[in-house]
Amino acid sequence: MKSQRPARGSETKTISPSKKYGQCGPTWGNLALSAGELELDDRFVFEGDPVDPVHTFQVTRVNLNPLDRLHPLHFYEAITRDHP
Repeated sequence: MKSQRPARGSETKTISPSKKYGQCGPTWGNLALSAGELELDDRFVFEGDPVDPVHTFQVTRVNLNPLDRLHPLHFYEAITRDHP
């Protein structure tokens, strides 16, 4: 959980759940996104979820994807412990 880290921008973006990659838990996971789609510290919600602290995630790491160099892996975590 990285709720103490400020978001890079004030805009909360929307991401398709189909972008999830590999193992994902209710409060963390990886996204395989095109370069520039999200950056470190960006906040987002998944399509269909309300924009509120309970459903908001933050990108905490961006790593090279060894299987697809065009789609880096974006590790995300919930910004609150109240995630369902």
